[in-house]
Amino acid sequence: MKAMESEISKMKKEKEELESQKKYGEERFSKFKTNVNKDLVQSKKTAEDKIKVVNKLKIDLKKTDQLV
Repeated sequence: MKAMESEISKMKKEKEELESQKKYGEERFSKFKTNVNKDLVQSKKTAEDKIKVVNKLKIDLKKTDQLV
């Protein structure tokens, strides 16, 4: 009987430990996902800004070519 009780208490401890590890893993994943989304948005904005600069330079180059 005591062996079964000790076995049950071991199983409960293992279950609690696994649940805490799962929660920790979910929190880490959530933080990782948030950081990746922020980086993605920032990268897209940077790319859009660079495209705007390139387009402006192309327009300026066309104007300069027309003047020459």
